[in-house]
Amino acid sequence: MYDYDLLLSAGEQTFTYDSNGNTLTKSSEFQWVYHYNNANQLTQVDRDGQTFSHYLYDGDGNRIKKTEMNEDVQDFVTTIYIYSGLDVLYEVNTMGTALYVYGPSGRIAKQTTVNNETNTLYYIQDHLGSTRLVTDSNGTPLTSVEYYPFGRHEYSGSQESYLFTGKEKDATGLSYFGARYYDPETGRFLTRDPYTFLPDDPRILSTSAEDLLQWLLTPQRFNRFSYAGNNPLRYKDPTGLSFTCTDPECQDLLGGEGEDPPPQDTSQDNSDVPEDNPIKSRTEKCRDCTCKDRLDIKALTKLKTDLLLGEISIGLFYALLCGMAGAILCAPTVIGSVPCLAALGIFCGFVMTVLIDVSMDDAINDIHSMMDDLGCSCAIYC
Repeated sequence: MYDYDLLLSAGEQTFTYDSNGNTLTKSSEFQWVYHYNNANQLTQVDRDGQTFSHYLYDGDGNRIKKTEMNEDVQDFVTTIYIYSGLDVLYEVNTMGTALYVYGPSGRIAKQTTVNNETNTLYYIQDHLGSTRLVTDSNGTPLTSVEYYPFGRHEYSGSQESYLFTGKEKDATGLSYFGARYYDPETGRFLTRDPYTFLPDDPRILSTSAEDLLQWLLTPQRFNRFSYAGNNPLRYKDPTGLSFTCTDPECQDLLGGEGEDPPPQDTSQDNSDVPEDNPIKSRTEKCRDCTCKDRLDIKALTKLKTDLLLGEISIGLFYALLCGMAGAILCAPTVIGSVPCLAALGIFCGFVMTVLIDVSMDDAINDIHSMMDDLGCSCAIYC
């Protein structure tokens, strides 16, 4: 059962939330209570009235320390993390240390040292980056994992923490995705997406053009708890902020895979043209443009249409607000107030629509600029 985008109950589980949309309690087999700081970061989890875990973050929002109950729920284990970008490079706790090795597709190995004994483990992952198999240096399987679409899993063998899409699962059952925690039991994040949905949001402007447009063009952006656009087999969310396509050949939301670009005329000799000449730069970009890089210009048209409809809706909303104010400010007589109310409402709605239109145009220009910087703007050049 839902209250807008808030999940109130699912089966025998019930949920409550604070005024910021953060999940406060979850009642299931256990009674879970979640605590947050002023940045809406999870700082403590209680289970059945007792503290179960603590979390500490650095200035960039990375979780650098975790203290939680061990498997026997008898004592606390504290883990310290060192990062390389978004990836955990090194961790140490009271049981030992772990050093992780990464390749282009994600985590590939872990070297553990426990009681002065060093072992190397290897990860085998699927297209989402989820751990499917962990082997020792001889290739002997130690852990085998099977997943449901949204990350619930069943595994055999030794315990492994880095599971669904390569993210760490805590003893609480939550997976740490960076900006937010994810509950694979419900297929939802614990807190709302912190995007403000405004064109000048610095995190929107810092997102790649392809991912930004993909996010803007999916209706799931209105559900701020949903995971990967509610399509977990095709997309994953590396940071807890923006989902990306997991298959380099997949047909994304930017208008489709499209056709191969038309052959370019390469008969003209550009060898004498300086490297920084814009004509040569454009020619080379168009010549090297591929299906994957080319942005379907129809997608931008659709985006502009969607934003325009948003402008009109917001303009009408402000017209209504101004009209209500006009009912108070205008003449007290009904006949005298009607023209004044209408005029004030139309004027305010027009002004707000124009202002929003300017900001939307700026957003479109920013998207074009980002596409240009990424070298995926052949649809504009050619």
